[in-house]
Amino acid sequence: MIKNMNHKVGEDDDKTKSVNQTSSMPTTRRKRSRENMHDGMIEIASSFKTMFEQSFEQVRFISERLVQGNEDGKDIAWELK
Repeated sequence: MIKNMNHKVGEDDDKTKSVNQTSSMPTTRRKRSRENMHDGMIEIASSFKTMFEQSFEQVRFISERLVQGNEDGKDIAWELK
């Protein structure tokens, strides 16, 4: 208790510094986390776009083959594998 009374106003002790430094770190982490989440969402959207484009191409291919009048359709199954 005597140590606390001898503490001068304006002096920084280790406890005060560590609290101030740690309180600013979560904000930085949150900002970085939001940026990482945004980048991840863009990557997922790009993957979905690619997936839909490939799916569309497969449907288009199947449609063209069916219109050509293949008898049993086995060749379509083999080409899609």
